[in-house]
Amino acid sequence: PTPTRTLLPTATPTPTWTPTTPATTEMLINGDFEQYHTGWTETTGAGVPVIQPAPSGITAHSGRYLAWLGGYHNADDQLFQNVTIPTNLTSGVLSFWYWSSSSETGAGRDYFTLQLLDPNTGDHYADAFYIEPLPPTNGWRFATYTLTSDQINAIRGQTVRVRFRVTTNSSLLSSFFIDDVSFQINRSLALTQKPTTPASRSSHLGFWPIGTGS
Repeated sequence: PTPTRTLLPTATPTPTWTPTTPATTEMLINGDFEQYHTGWTETTGAGVPVIQPAPSGITAHSGRYLAWLGGYHNADDQLFQNVTIPTNLTSGVLSFWYWSSSSETGAGRDYFTLQLLDPNTGDHYADAFYIEPLPPTNGWRFATYTLTSDQINAIRGQTVRVRFRVTTNSSLLSSFFIDDVSFQINRSLALTQKPTTPASRSSHLGFWPIGTGS
């Protein structure tokens, strides 16, 4: 018989799906304050801006500018930004550098807070930090806070206010300086399809054995 060449069946390539590494996103604008007031809302009774060049005796953590909250009697200074949180948020970390100085002698009189708030109702999503000025740091300290799963669930898809606040009483003075503030998030991303290159046709050609006739 005449030998017959037959094309063997070719399996359909199966796409492979690989997870995409989630990118870290910085939510705050001008976190190092080097663009001066850009991105921030400041409220103070000090008569000078909250964001300013480092005053005498203080060195900014980086660059030239920092934020100075407090430093006068009966202060209620605030520095905040509103940010829109994605619905696929998976994690979030708040961080900043701070320097405290104080003449206070007792606790519970002056304090610093960092909070995540609903900008419309004032409801608290997270009370990340409550820091008293005693003992004063008299130098830069780093602080970081990781959002809990409940806090992440609460802020997904919401507009959130990231607020730094300092209040002081009418006696001895306390100041808080902050610099290089950050709110970094991660979000879940869909799996991406990795293209599969079909095998070449020639690699799937087969030959039936040549039989011998009688």
